[in-house]
Amino acid sequence: MQELTDMRNMVESRITDYLLKNSERIREDAVQEGKEERPATNDKRPDRHQMQIQSGFQQIQDKLQTPFTDLKSKIQKRMEERLVARSKPEPEPVYAQFLHLVSIEKLKSADQLAQKRRTERKRMLELREFRRANNLMREANYPLTGIYHFGVMVLILAVEAAINSGFFAAASPYGLSGGFTQALVISFINVAFSFIYGWKLLPLFHHIEPWRRGVGTIATAGYVLLIGALALITAHYRAALTLSPESADTYAYERIMEDPMGIGAVASLFLIFVTLIIAVIGCMDGYTFDDPYPGYGQVYRSHMDSREDYEETREILRDAILEVGRRTVSEYEARISEVKSQVLELQVDHDQLKTLEQSVGELQQRIVRNYGILVRLYQEENQQARTSNPPKHFGAPEALVLFGVTNAEDRFTSRIGGVTQELEILRDQMLVLRDQVNKRVEEEIAGLRDWLQDIEDSADQVIMEEGLPQTMM
Repeated sequence: MQELTDMRNMVESRITDYLLKNSERIREDAVQEGKEERPATNDKRPDRHQMQIQSGFQQIQDKLQTPFTDLKSKIQKRMEERLVARSKPEPEPVYAQFLHLVSIEKLKSADQLAQKRRTERKRMLELREFRRANNLMREANYPLTGIYHFGVMVLILAVEAAINSGFFAAASPYGLSGGFTQALVISFINVAFSFIYGWKLLPLFHHIEPWRRGVGTIATAGYVLLIGALALITAHYRAALTLSPESADTYAYERIMEDPMGIGAVASLFLIFVTLIIAVIGCMDGYTFDDPYPGYGQVYRSHMDSREDYEETREILRDAILEVGRRTVSEYEARISEVKSQVLELQVDHDQLKTLEQSVGELQQRIVRNYGILVRLYQEENQQARTSNPPKHFGAPEALVLFGVTNAEDRFTSRIGGVTQELEILRDQMLVLRDQVNKRVEEEIAGLRDWLQDIEDSADQVIMEEGLPQTMM
């Protein structure tokens, strides 16, 4: 405490100044008083020189009282305010709130979980029925993402357009830009139809029903004719651009009608080859875009998505309970820290008060010791100067009047002890409840399995009441 340091410095300074200024004068006064050989009187008071010494040290003593009283009052006031305004955290309501929040989270999730469980069960039964009806015993085979397949489409589209644009540009009146535009349109038609055929029509050959395989056969014939026609049209159109750019459309149409296979230019033949190769790649890309069996990938994904959705909702509930537990534990930790802080502040203030009283008591004793030393110096010098016994009024001066440093009854010691004990009991209660929260969270997480099983059983019962067969995967 800076105030206590200032008090020490003030007392030390005043004692030192007094001794420096008055020690020699007191010695001279003692010698002079002794030489006067005053007769004894009935006056029993100390002589005036000793009274002056007493007065000087009494002033130092009195100067110490004011800052001591002010600082002591300041500390006592602060302690009183802390005792009155201290918080009294109630640990039980926090635990009750924790249980309430856990119940709310479970209630909020119950209907949602039941609905998603029913959806998942229905999708599972649909998948099982689809497998039974189509004689499927394997898991569906499909990519997790379509980015790769769309990337392949873009790549082959760009490659075919780049290759064809060179041939078209050489014969196009519009140059490279015109050739690239023509090539891009043709490439897009080729890639799009090939991908759709491989994705939707080619898998029909795997279907268990003959009429669907027949549709696949017809679709394949149509696709082959379409791609073949596209390749021939592309080749004849490129050849027509070389011979007659202004009337290439008409000339190409006439050539196709007269002799579809009559293509003499090597470049045009290469265009046919490129078109067919790109068509095969596009068809393969579409075929692997989903499960080879028609509709199986969609039914399987529907079931897996509903299962993942249900599992995700379960995890959200689990995380919500964990978060409620974490918040409750954090609140307990904050309240425990607050209690510790209050106890520490009270103890620090009380220790400061005791330190102040002890230090000021030591300063008073220092004043008394220096007072006694100076009085003895005066008496010894006076005695040496006398030839007879000193008069009665030469008796030792009265003791200094000291102010009280320690209260006769410390009203704070017992109160602080009681408050400290009370706060420590609260802290221990909160520590116990904090551990109970952690344990209860573990129990709730472990109990979710049984709780969710009840929800699942209820959802399965609803499915049975709706007339769906109760089967398992």
